[in-house]
Amino acid sequence: MNSVIEVLDWIEAKQREQLLREPPPHNALDYLQSIYRNPLEPTSLRMRAAGMALQFETPKLGVVAHLNDKDFSTMLEKAIARSGRVREVKQIAEPEAPRKNGHEERAVDFIELGEGEAS
Repeated sequence: MNSVIEVLDWIEAKQREQLLREPPPHNALDYLQSIYRNPLEPTSLRMRAAGMALQFETPKLGVVAHLNDKDFSTMLEKAIARSGRVREVKQIAEPEAPRKNGHEERAVDFIELGEGEAS
């Protein structure tokens, strides 16, 4: 039993020596990386540090605008001028409803009469 504990102590001492040989972190990302790379830290802490460092280690997709020889302000001013113009909108007249037998069609409401009511 003592030999197992001695071996584990020896392994932990070697790991500590290796960690001491590494340079101290210079910024927050280095610090997070040192935490999630350290096998002596609890897994939950290592996972949290890895998640926080992830956004700084992998590139994100972004939008890139390629403009012509014109600068952005000129293009913006032209767009504003175009949007300020008033547009004339003509209303289209509704066609007349077709007539049947020379009479206009009208909507008629029907009332249902109950039993015993006179029509």
